[in-house]
Amino acid sequence: MPNHLDNGSDMPTVHLAWASSNAATGSLPDGSRVLVLSEAGCGRCNTCQLRGDNFCASPVLAGKDWTATIDVERALVLPLPPQIADERAVLIPFVARITRALRRSAEQGEGPVGIIAETELHPLAVKLGAHTGIEITTVHAAGELNRALHLSSQPRSMEQALLAIGRMGFVFTSSLGEPASALIPEYYHHMIVKESAIVGTGRPSRKDVLDAVEFLARGLVDQELVACTAMQDATSSKIAAQNHPASFPVSVTRLS
Repeated sequence: MPNHLDNGSDMPTVHLAWASSNAATGSLPDGSRVLVLSEAGCGRCNTCQLRGDNFCASPVLAGKDWTATIDVERALVLPLPPQIADERAVLIPFVARITRALRRSAEQGEGPVGIIAETELHPLAVKLGAHTGIEITTVHAAGELNRALHLSSQPRSMEQALLAIGRMGFVFTSSLGEPASALIPEYYHHMIVKESAIVGTGRPSRKDVLDAVEFLARGLVDQELVACTAMQDATSSKIAAQNHPASFPVSVTRLS
């Protein structure tokens, strides 16, 4: 990527907009759109690093319009494909976390990956490689949601699993080193599922982010994932408001 600064620096200037995600998009002075990886930071404070974000999180630095221009290392700036519109670019961090969860499950043996899906989507989940096993009903501040959890330790492919998740719901993965299966023993009639177990744990790697960009550019994640993201955010906010920041109750029964 060419240098866009006049001060002799080898770092391009990226305009970052305030957003509640851990991957930000911006634009270079030549107008090209880019994605800035979450390891970025201007060095003037460490708020973005603590939050796992890569945009300026300080109102003093960002200004009233919540935008900022910061210098970002060239290696951390990736061109954004034209197929990914701005409204879909906000999905990149969410898809990257899913990609990380799938990769950790498939390549590192960190336990099965589960898909929380609407009950009527059982056939589709099985077709895409999931194993029907446990039915759950989640109850939280937003009301009652009836969903089914399908466990799949070996998705037929990351693309198929990601497509299924995009259509059907969230991902259950390892939490604190425990496989997802340990979180849902058959004999439990009630359990607490940590929010950290949803959509994976830890910061996505560069490869996870690149894969997420590719999946979005190829249309493997449809717009329904936006609704999933919004619902998760709303649920998390209401849980936090009730002083339950890390869990929500789930009733578990075996499927016949």
